[in-house]
Amino acid sequence: MGFPGIIGAIDCTHIAITTPHEHEEQYFNHQEYHSLKVHVICDRNLRAINVIARFPARVHDQFILRDSIIKQEMERLHRERVGDLYLIGNSGNALEPWILTPITNAARGTPEALYTETHCRGRNVIERFFE
Repeated sequence: MGFPGIIGAIDCTHIAITTPHEHEEQYFNHQEYHSLKVHVICDRNLRAINVIARFPARVHDQFILRDSIIKQEMERLHRERVGDLYLIGNSGNALEPWILTPITNAARGTPEALYTETHCRGRNVIERFFE
């Protein structure tokens, strides 16, 4: 995935559902259909290593991660210095010492731009997973 220590790529997607009878507005997403927001972490071989599929469309990605066992486990591994293990996410992810995010507006030809290019190539695995 471009960097040492990357164990997976993280992102969310929407899975269409029939209109729910309760709290219907919470399931209506920005693309104007009803859905569950599904949080996925996949490895470099496009295998899902974590899936959370129980939240309505309007729930923010960070809430799903904050409420997950993955966050607790990654924090524990980082705290106990088990190794340099990371997830690769997008700019919507909160800054965490164990989530690598792109550097927005990196000047062309700089180390920051090279990092961001490598990051985008590595994160592409989650985009392919959702295809």
